Amino acid sequence: MKKCLYKKKPGLKSFLFAVIFMGTAVFMFGLYLTTNLTGYSVSGDKGTIRVNGEPAELGVYEGDKFLGYTPLQYKLPTGKHIITIKKYGFKNEDILVNVKSGFYTPIYAEPILICYDRDHGINEWESSVVDSYRPLGRGPTYEAYQFTDYCFDSQSVIEYYCEKQKVESRSVSCNGVCNKGGCY
Repeated sequence: MKKCLYKKKPGLKSFLFAVIFMGTAVFMFGLYLTTNLTGYSVSGDKGTIRVNGEPAELGVYEGDKFLGYTPLQYKLPTGKHIITIKKYGFKNEDILVNVKSGFYTPIYAEPILICYDRDHGINEWESSVVDSYRPLGRGPTYEAYQFTDYCFDSQSVIEYYCEKQKVESRSVSCNGVCNKGGCY
């Protein structure tokens, strides 16, 4: 057996390789921690949200920034975002999404119709109106509409009111006479 009498010491190339390897590993670990602890990516990676919902043409926002109308596909940086769905006559709906790099994040929104009862509930003594929205035919299209109390016959009124942001109605018997949508 021959013994090696000469041992080669690591050179500059080996040293630089080790420094670069360790620096890259530290950077990648820091990037991993930053992305997973804060929810935001510092690498500039993006994912895509796909937003659909009913009724049609819902406005999609991130903060004050308008992204477009449904149906919508929009690229966002990876991380957590609050997407707000808006449409006139409906309550705004905030949706928390976690966008992942290279993936599609589906969002389906169904904002709640706003209902306003001018006589503040079931009040057969006063003819009143409920302001809300109603469907137009088959499909997710709505129009502004006023539901007005009316006399069903001479002794009962159909009273419209709001319950859980939805328009409801019921027949109420008058102790007297129904006239112009109210009991007298």
